[in-house]
Amino acid sequence: MKNIKSFISEFNLFFFGIIFALFLSLNKRYSTNITTCLFILSTLPFFYKFIQFSTLRFFRAAPEKNKIKQIILFFILVSIYSSLIACLMLNLPAGEKIVRLIHKQSERLLQYIFVYIFFFGLLFAIINSIIDKKIIRAFTLSIIAILWAVYSQTIYDYITLVNIDSLMEINDFDFKEAIFFIETIHSNVRFSSSIKTFVKSFIYGLIFYYIIYRNIKKRRIFDDNKNEKKKIYIISFLLIILSVGVFWGNMAFEIIESRILYKNIDKNFSGEINEKIVVTDSPLVIVYIGESTGTMNMSAYNYVRNTTPNLKKMKQNDPNIVFFNNVFSTHTHTNPSLLEALSLPLEENSILPVYRQKRSALPDILGKSSIPTFLISNQGQNGVHDRGANVIFKHAYRTYNNKKQSGYSPFDHDLFAKYLPETVDNIDKSQAAVIFLHSYAGHGPYHEIIPPEFRKPVDTFLESSEYQAISGKKLKNRKILNNIDSYDSAIRYIDFSLNQTIKYINSLDRPVIFIYFSDHGESVYTGWGHDSARFTHEMARIPFIIYFNNFAKNHYSETFKKYKSLGENNTISLLSQFPDTLLDLMNAKTSKKLNIIGSSNNDKTKLILIREDKNRYNTFTYINLGTEKVISPDNKYKFEDKTDTATRFFAQTFRNNTETQICYHRSNSFAKAIRGAMTASCIEADFVLQDDNAINVYHPPLKTVNLQAETIIEIAKKYNRSLWLDMKNIDSAKSCETFRDFLSKQKINGEKYLIEIPPHAQFHDVKMKACLNEIKHTDARLSYYVPTDQLIACKKAIKSGNSIMENADCQFTENALKRAYESQVFSDISFDYSGIEAIEAIPETQHFRWNTWGIAPEQFSTMNKEKFRFVIANASDDPNTR
Repeated sequence: MKNIKSFISEFNLFFFGIIFALFLSLNKRYSTNITTCLFILSTLPFFYKFIQFSTLRFFRAAPEKNKIKQIILFFILVSIYSSLIACLMLNLPAGEKIVRLIHKQSERLLQYIFVYIFFFGLLFAIINSIIDKKIIRAFTLSIIAILWAVYSQTIYDYITLVNIDSLMEINDFDFKEAIFFIETIHSNVRFSSSIKTFVKSFIYGLIFYYIIYRNIKKRRIFDDNKNEKKKIYIISFLLIILSVGVFWGNMAFEIIESRILYKNIDKNFSGEINEKIVVTDSPLVIVYIGESTGTMNMSAYNYVRNTTPNLKKMKQNDPNIVFFNNVFSTHTHTNPSLLEALSLPLEENSILPVYRQKRSALPDILGKSSIPTFLISNQGQNGVHDRGANVIFKHAYRTYNNKKQSGYSPFDHDLFAKYLPETVDNIDKSQAAVIFLHSYAGHGPYHEIIPPEFRKPVDTFLESSEYQAISGKKLKNRKILNNIDSYDSAIRYIDFSLNQTIKYINSLDRPVIFIYFSDHGESVYTGWGHDSARFTHEMARIPFIIYFNNFAKNHYSETFKKYKSLGENNTISLLSQFPDTLLDLMNAKTSKKLNIIGSSNNDKTKLILIREDKNRYNTFTYINLGTEKVISPDNKYKFEDKTDTATRFFAQTFRNNTETQICYHRSNSFAKAIRGAMTASCIEADFVLQDDNAINVYHPPLKTVNLQAETIIEIAKKYNRSLWLDMKNIDSAKSCETFRDFLSKQKINGEKYLIEIPPHAQFHDVKMKACLNEIKHTDARLSYYVPTDQLIACKKAIKSGNSIMENADCQFTENALKRAYESQVFSDISFDYSGIEAIEAIPETQHFRWNTWGIAPEQFSTMNKEKFRFVIANASDDPNTR
C-alpha cells in the first residue's frame, strides 16, 4: 500500500496544481502561457510516478497482495489525470495547441508502435554490446538499426494501406505476377526518415532503456538483482520478437479474413433478378476484355508515343467505330472490377465493396432469356484473375481457358484466332449470343506476355531521355523507364490483336457488334502498377470502344447513331454500366430505365475504388469522380474521401461550365504533363532559356534535366489543351527574340497560350517591346507577373486598415501595374491567390484579365471566376512532381 499512498500524495500535488492553474487563468493579469506552463509543471511528479509504477508493477513476476486493486486504482487515476488535462487545456488558448501536439505525437507513436519496439530492442542490444566491448556486434546491430530507422516507416506506411481488396489478390497467386508486384513496391521503400525522426527515435529508446535499467537495478523486477545486462538482452530479444510476431500475426489474420470474404463471393452472386429480360432481333455481340490497359498510354487517346497505330487510324478513317473518352473502371484489381462490370445488383443503391453486395451474374441473367454466353480466356487458372471468371461464368454455355497450371499461355491473338471462329460457326445466324474474349497482354511482366517481334521499344524517346525528365524522380536505375518501354510495347501488341479481331468481325456475313474495354488501367510512370493502395488517376481511366460491322451498322442504324452521339458527349461513365449497355445493344426489353455508357447524367458523386478500411470498423474509403462528399444513407457506415489530386482536377474540370480554365501546376516532367493533360483543361510549366538557346523545362534553382520545351508543347497540342508558359528568364530583347523564333517554329495556336513575363523584364526597351508585340500578334496572351512579396505586404496593410496610398508596397505594386499597362504589351496579369484582396483593391488591375495560382482543386468551384482566364490549382503531391 506504500506505493498507493505515494500515488495519492502525488495526485494531491497534481490536484493542487490544477486549482492553482485555474485560479491564474481566471486572473487576467497573468499570461495564459505562464498558466499553462505552471499547470504542466505541477503534473510532472505524477507523470513520473506513472512511468515508475508501470515499469515496476508490470515487470515483476512475483504476485503481490491487493495487486488487482492497485491496478484498478492506477487506471482510475490515469483516467482522471488524462480527462482533467484535456478539459483544462482545451479551455486555454495556448493549451488547445499543446493538446493537439500531444495528440498528434501520441497518435504517431501508437501508429508506429511496432516499428519503435523493434528499434528499441536493437538499441538495447547495441548499448549492452558497447558496455561488454563487443564492438563488431555493436557495429552490426547499429547498421541494422539505422536501416530500420530510415526505411521501416515507409514499408509500414505502405503495408497499412493494403486492404482486403489487395489481399484477396494473394489467394492462389501466379508466381510471376507476384514477383512483378513485389518489384513495384520498391518505389515505396525509400529513404524517408529525417535526422529529426531518427534523433527522436534514438531519444525515446534511451529514455526507455534508462527506465528499464534503473528499475532492474534498483527494484526487484525479476527474481533476483544479479546480471542486469543479461536481463536487458532478454528484454531486447522479447521486444524484437513482439514487434515481428504481432505485425506478421496481424497480417496473417487479415489474409485469413480476405480468404473468408473471397469464399463468400460465390454465395453473394447466386441470386436472381426478379424480372425476365426479353431480347428480340439481337445481334451477335463479341466483348473483348483487356488487361491492365489504360488510356494514358494509348495514342488513340492522345498519348504522344505511337502505341496504337491501328486504332488511331480507325478513329480517323473508319465511320463504324465509336470511342468513349471518360470511362472508369470501378476498381484497380481484376476481380472486383469484373465482378461489378459483369453483374447486376440485387439491392438498390448499395455503396459497399462489390464482394459484400448481393448480385446476379450477367451470363445467368442472359441465360434466363435463352441467350448463351461463351468465354474464351487467356487468364491463368492458377492465378487470381480467373477466380472472378469462375463466379461470373460458372453457368456459361462453354468456356475455353488455355493457360494451364504449368504457366504456359499462348499469345492473345493466337488463342482468339483459334477458338473465336470455331465458336461463331456453332452459333446460328438467327440466334442471339454473347462471346467474351478475356486477354492477358498488358499485365506485368509486360514483355513476357507478348510476341518477341513486339518487344522492341515503340521509339527511342525514353532511351535518349534523362530519368528525371520522364518521371520527375531521381531513379537509381532504369527499371521504371524500361518498364514503361515494355508496357508501351505491350499496348502496341494489344492494338495489333484488336485489329486482327475486328478484321475477322468484318469478314462475317451477319450483324456483329464488337465491344472493347479493359478491366482497369496501369500506372507505369510511377512504377506502382495497378495497386489500389497507391491509387493514381490512370489506374482507373480505361478505353471503351464499340465497333459495328457493316451488317450491324445498316441493320441497327438507329442504335448506331445513338451510340455515335453518346461517344461525342464525353460524359463520365463507369464500367459498372456495361451490363445495361450490353442489354441495350441487344435490344433487350426491361421494366427499368437502362443506365448505359455515355448517357447524360448530373451525378455530383460518382464513386469508384470503394475499399474497406481494415483499421476502422464499418469505415470505407473511396475515390470520387464527382464534387460532393458521400454521406451514408442510414449513418451505419463511415466514408472517407481518398481522391488523388489528378482526379480532383478531373472532377472540377469536367464540371466547369465557365471560360476560366484549370491548369495543372508545375508540369515539369513528361509523366506529370501527360497526367495533367488528361485531367485538366490547361497545363502549366516553367520554361528556361539556356546558354545554347535551347529552351528547357525546369524550375530554378533546380538544374536542367534536358526536358525540352517542344515535348511539353507537343503534349498540349495532342490533348488540345491550353498551356501556361512561366518564362523564367525572358527579360531582354535578345532572349525575347530567341523565344519568338522558337514559337514561330512550333506553329502554335496563340489563343491557347498564356506567356508569363517576369517583372524585371525590360519591356519598355524599344527592341524588347517590339519583340513582345510580335509574339502578341500570334494571339498569345502576355501576362505581367505581379511580385508576390509586395502583393502580400500590401494585402496585410489593407487588412490593418491602411489605405493603398499610405503603404509603400501597395504603391510599388500599383506603379508597376501602371507601367505594364502603359506599355500596351500585356493583356493579362498573374499573381498568387493569397494576395487577392490587394489585387481587388488596386484600381490598375481592372485593365487586365487575371490569372492566378495557389488554390486547391476543390476551391475552384467556389471562387469568383468572372475575371479569371487561367487558374493554377496545386498539384505538388502528384507522384511525378519535380
